[in-house]
Amino acid sequence: MTGVQTCALPICFPVTIRFLSVMYEYLGLEGGPYCGVIGWLEDASAVLSVGIRIFWSSSDNRINFGTGAGITWQSDPKSEWQETELKAKRLIAIAAGHKI
Repeated sequence: MTGVQTCALPICFPVTIRFLSVMYEYLGLEGGPYCGVIGWLEDASAVLSVGIRIFWSSSDNRINFGTGAGITWQSDPKSEWQETELKAKRLIAIAAGHKI
């Protein structure tokens, strides 16, 4: 495990490998990046970013992305779903080469 992998995830609960495997199995998805910190370490320097709204390729040459909303106790499910759709539409437009 590298130093980047051991960094805390920027979400409100600790995400474990077990949680991710259950989530992917429940949703019927292949594993992919799930938030967290991405980047690299070199000597005493680090270049890091939060891995949200990113694209990644899979072994079948497809481009994938994830999106979601910040759900809280006071969230309105309809509004959260609309936010998720808006984010997805923008990512699809970027993948299609459209200017946003």
